[in-house]
Amino acid sequence: APAQTINLIRAWVAYSAQIHSGYPREHVLEWALDHLPLLRLLLALFDFKFNPDLLDREEQYGLNLQQQIDAQFNTIPSLSVDRALRSLYEIINATVRTNYYQLDRITNQPKNWISFKVNPKLLSDMKKPLMLFEIFVWHTICEGVHLRMSRIARGGIRWSDRIDDYRTEILGLAKTQHIKNTLIVPAGAKGGFIIHNASDRQDLKVATMAYQILISGILDLTDRSLDPSAAIDRTICYDTHDPYCVVAADKGTASFSDLANAISKSYGYWLGDAFASGGSHGYDHKKIGITAKGAFISAAHHMRNLGKDINQPFTAVGIGDLSGDVFGNGAILCPNMKLIAAFNHKHIFLDPNPLPQAFQERLRMVALEKSQWSDFNPECISPGGGVFSRFEKAIPVSEEMRLWLKIEDTHINPEELIQSLLKLPVDMIFNGGIGTYFKSAQQDHAVVFDKTNDSVRVDAEDLQCHMIIEGGNLGTTQAARIAFARAGKLINTDSLDNSGGVDCSDHEVNLKIIIDHLATQGIFQEDRDNFLKKCVTSIEKCVLQHNLEQNRAISLAQFAGKTQFLLQKDVFDDLVLRKVLSPELEGFQSHQQITKTSFFTRPELIVLLAYVKIELKKELLATPASDIFCTEQWVYKAFPRELTDKYKKAIMQHPLAKEIAITHLLNYWVHRVGITFAYRMKLETQKTLVEIIQASLLTMKLFNIDREIEKIEELDHTSSFDDRYFQILQFNRLIYRITRWIINNPEKGTQLSSDRDCKAFHHALDIYRNALIEKTQAQIHQSGSDQNPLSYKATDLIPALGLLFDVPQNDYSKLIEIFFKIREDLSLSKIDRWVESLPTPDGFSAQARAWLRDELLSDHQAIAKSMIDRNWHSYYEEQIKKWSELVKMIESKNDYNMSDIFVLSRNLQRFMKEIEVDQVVQMS
Repeated sequence: APAQTINLIRAWVAYSAQIHSGYPREHVLEWALDHLPLLRLLLALFDFKFNPDLLDREEQYGLNLQQQIDAQFNTIPSLSVDRALRSLYEIINATVRTNYYQLDRITNQPKNWISFKVNPKLLSDMKKPLMLFEIFVWHTICEGVHLRMSRIARGGIRWSDRIDDYRTEILGLAKTQHIKNTLIVPAGAKGGFIIHNASDRQDLKVATMAYQILISGILDLTDRSLDPSAAIDRTICYDTHDPYCVVAADKGTASFSDLANAISKSYGYWLGDAFASGGSHGYDHKKIGITAKGAFISAAHHMRNLGKDINQPFTAVGIGDLSGDVFGNGAILCPNMKLIAAFNHKHIFLDPNPLPQAFQERLRMVALEKSQWSDFNPECISPGGGVFSRFEKAIPVSEEMRLWLKIEDTHINPEELIQSLLKLPVDMIFNGGIGTYFKSAQQDHAVVFDKTNDSVRVDAEDLQCHMIIEGGNLGTTQAARIAFARAGKLINTDSLDNSGGVDCSDHEVNLKIIIDHLATQGIFQEDRDNFLKKCVTSIEKCVLQHNLEQNRAISLAQFAGKTQFLLQKDVFDDLVLRKVLSPELEGFQSHQQITKTSFFTRPELIVLLAYVKIELKKELLATPASDIFCTEQWVYKAFPRELTDKYKKAIMQHPLAKEIAITHLLNYWVHRVGITFAYRMKLETQKTLVEIIQASLLTMKLFNIDREIEKIEELDHTSSFDDRYFQILQFNRLIYRITRWIINNPEKGTQLSSDRDCKAFHHALDIYRNALIEKTQAQIHQSGSDQNPLSYKATDLIPALGLLFDVPQNDYSKLIEIFFKIREDLSLSKIDRWVESLPTPDGFSAQARAWLRDELLSDHQAIAKSMIDRNWHSYYEEQIKKWSELVKMIESKNDYNMSDIFVLSRNLQRFMKEIEVDQVVQMS
C-alpha cells in the first residue's frame, strides 16, 4: 500500500537522523522523493531481501539491483544529497529482520508500526560503543530504539524528552548498563521512545500507547521460542536464532511492566511475564527499597574507609524528593543522617540544624502515596530553613542561611542557591534524582547533554563534601568523578552504587524462568506470587552482598595500586591495544596523565574491573573446558535458599545454567583475586584461564582464604583502610604464589583436590601456623595490636604447601623448625622482599621475577627437607658465612637488580647441590 511504503521511507529517514543527524528529516525525505528512480530501486532491494511471498530469490537479481543503485548514486551531483540517501541504502543493507511484511494477528492486515533490526557493524560512522543489534520502531505517533550489546542482554525502556538525539541518550545509558550488568548474566541493553506531536509529549495515555508500540516492535523481531526451528511468521532473517530479550522500567515507565508482560504473553513469548521485571507479579523495587539500600552499602563502605561509622550522625545534601524510589528510600535508611538541604526540579528544602523530629517527618512523607517537598511539616524544620519554589525570582536569605551559606545579599536566586548547597562542606551528597549536576572544570556544559541543569551544575573541583553517592543515573560525568577522586574524596560510579535494582531484577527473571519450567513439568505446584514474596529477604541479602563485594574489590585494587600500578596499567594497556576498551569513550584520563599521576582512581578502577570481567566471561563461555564450572556450587548462587533446598536437580535445567555459573564464578573470583591476577598468571605461566581458575580455587580452599579475609573485614571501623587492605593484600599474594606452585606441580595439585589429602594438608597447616604464630607473637605484642597475627604475615604461609606436602606427619615439627632456621641464617625473607620490589616494566621481566621467586622458594624447601636429620649449622657453617657476605655485598649497593637476585639464586642452587653430594657420599 502507498501509505505503508511512505511510512517505511519515513522510518528509514527517522533512523538515519538518529545515527547520523546531519540533515533535517524533511530535507532527506524531499531528496528521496526527488530521486524516484533511486528510491524505487531501494524499495525493490528491501522487497527482494524481506518479502516472504517472493518465490524466486536469485542472488544475481540482488546483485543487479545493487549495481543499478550504485549507478544512480553516480548521477547525484550534490555531496549532501548523496550522503543522506546513501545512509538509507546502508540501513537496508544492515537490516537483518523487519516486521514490514508481518500481518496483524487480529485484522490480518499489515501492522501499523514498522520495526527493523540492524547490525550496526554494517553502518558507517556509528557512534561508539557499537551495539551487537539495534531495533528501530516507527509509528505515526512515536518512534524509538532498543540497543543490545549481546544476544543475552537486559536494560530499561525510557520515555525520552530528547526529541532530536534520543538515541545518543539511550546509547550512553546502554554503555553504563553494560558496566553495571557485569554482576549478572545479561549484558547491557537500553531502549527508549519519543512522541512526535509536541502537544502530546506530556500525555500519559499517548506515552502508554507509544510504549506498547515499541514493545510490540521489539517482540515482532525476537524469536518466541528456545527452539531454533520455530520461525517467526512472514519474517526472513539474516541473523541466527535470537530468543533472549528482557526489559525493565526506567524514566517515565516505572508503572508499565504489566503492559509489556501482557504483550509478551499475547505473542507467546517463552519468557512470559519474566520479559519485563517488576510489575504486579514481580518485585516492586520501590517497596523493597533495593536500589537505595545498595547505594547506602557504598556509603557505609566509604564511611568505614574514612574511619567513621554510618550509624553515627553525619551531614548530607540530597538531590531528589521523598516520593522518589531511590531518594525517598535512601532518606529513611539512616535515622542519624542530618539532611541539611535537598532539591528537585520543583523545590529547594533547607534545614540548617535538623531537629530530632525531622527523621520522623521523612518517614511520614515517604509513606504517602504522593508527596512533594512543600508537604514537609514546617514545624519539623529548624529555624532559618524552609521549602522554597525553584520558580521564584528570588529567595529571601534568613540570618541562619547567611551565616551557614556565607551569603551577603538579602536575596538569592534559586539557581545560585542550589549551587551554594552543592558546594557545602558536608559528609555526603546523596544523588537520588534525575539529571547531571557535576562536571569537571575542563568540560563545557554542552558535552554533558543535559541542558535542563546547565544553570545549577557545578565543577567537581569546587566540591567540599567527603563523598558522593550516586543513587541516580548519570548524575556526575566520568571526568568529574575522576577529578573529585583525585582530590582525595570518595566516589564510585552510578553503575556500582545503584546496581541493586538490576541485580534484583535479574534474580527475579531467573527465578520466574525456573519456576515456570518446573510448573510445566508438574514439579512446582505452589502459588508462584506467594513463593516470590517468600524469597524477597534472601534475594535482598544476596544483592546487598554483591554491592559490598564490589566495593571491597575496588578498595583492594585502589590499595594494591600503590605497589602494583604498573601491573594495573599493563592490564589497561592490553585492553586498549586489543580495542576492547576505549579510553576516550570510557572517560579515562590521557595516557600522559595516567603515567604522570601513577594511580587509577576508584571510578576508573570500576570501569577497568568491569571490562576485565567482561573479557574473562567471553573467554570462558567460548571454552568448552569451562563446562567443569557449571556445577551446583555456582548455579545455586543465583537462586534463594527457598528454591535450592527443594528443587536442587531441576535448577540445573535452567536454559542459562552455564551463563549463570560462569557469571557468579567470575564475580566471586575476580573480586577475591583482583583485577590483575588473570593477566599476570597467563603471562607468567602460559596456562589457560580454566587451569588458572582451578588452581587458584584449590588454593583458596586449602588455605581457607574466605574465612581469613572475612576476619579482617569484621574488624570494627576504627581499623584503618591501609591496615585492613595491607593484610588482605598479603593473602592475595599468598593466593598468587600458591596458585603458581600448583600450576608448576600439576600432579600434586590433582592429589590435593581429593578431600582426604586436603584434610591432611589442613592438619599440616595447623602445625605450621602454630609455629608461625609462636615466632610472630612477640612482634605483634610490640605493635600493641590484638589482630590475627597471621594477617600481618599471610605470605609466610606460602612455603607450607611445598614444604609439608607428601611428608610423614611425624616430621612436620622438625621440618618446620629447620625451615625457619635456614630462612633466618640465609636472610631469605629479606631476599624475598627484594624480589617483590624488583621493577617489572614489561611482561618478560615479570616472568623472570616470578621464576626467580619460585626457584628461591623451591631451593629453600629442598634444603630444609634434606637437612631434617642433620645439624644444619654445624655442617655448613663456612658456606653460611660466605652466603651472608654475598648478601651483605648486594645489600650495600642499595640498588639491587634482577642480575643480583639471579646471582643469589644460582649460588643457592650450588649450595643445594653441595648438600646433595654430601648426602650421596654419606650414604655410600
